[in-house]
Amino acid sequence: MQHLYEKLRDDTLKWRKDGYPCQDYPLIGEVLRHQFEGEAGDRVQLKYLREPQFQSLELYWYIRLVMETPHIVDLYKHYYDTTGDIRDFCEAFGIPITPNEAILIQNVDAIIKLVKEKPEFFKQKRIDPVYEAISLPYASYIFALAMGTGKTVLIGTIIATEFAMALRYPDGKFMKNALVFAPGTTIIESLREIMVSLLMVLMWKQLQVAK
Repeated sequence: MQHLYEKLRDDTLKWRKDGYPCQDYPLIGEVLRHQFEGEAGDRVQLKYLREPQFQSLELYWYIRLVMETPHIVDLYKHYYDTTGDIRDFCEAFGIPITPNEAILIQNVDAIIKLVKEKPEFFKQKRIDPVYEAISLPYASYIFALAMGTGKTVLIGTIIATEFAMALRYPDGKFMKNALVFAPGTTIIESLREIMVSLLMVLMWKQLQVAK
């Protein structure tokens, strides 16, 4: 069974090959295509970002705009609730079930309801983090990059593109403010420099389009 990140990567790569279609917010396609040279393919010659950074940026906007920021449960259901068998979903989501439970619990909604409403169930399974993820009333994701791949640059790029999208589409649900927690002022200053430089480029492109 493919991991979630592999399924998302496949879909994001297809989105790239199709030219980043987004009918409501076409600016995102301009922003992403501006990052690489030549034709879109499995790997591209990047102008500014490293491959892991660019893949993360693509994935972020794919989830935001194409998938419309689904709740984490809906995200897993999209990929693992396709056969009517709850075992794939439970394995991917981290809910251990017995063969008898796989037969008796009819569908994914039923297992989600069990976790949410039956404390003895998730406590017996020792899946407190799963309960917390399911119980959140909003979408919540954690992006992870290996050390040295450029997390600071990626964070600055995401903030800058969010602000650019908010400027182009003021009625859209885009970030207009950002609260960043960092272990030291050096990272904050680096983020500010990255965000300002990227935002200036994006604003210039927006003005050119407006003309």
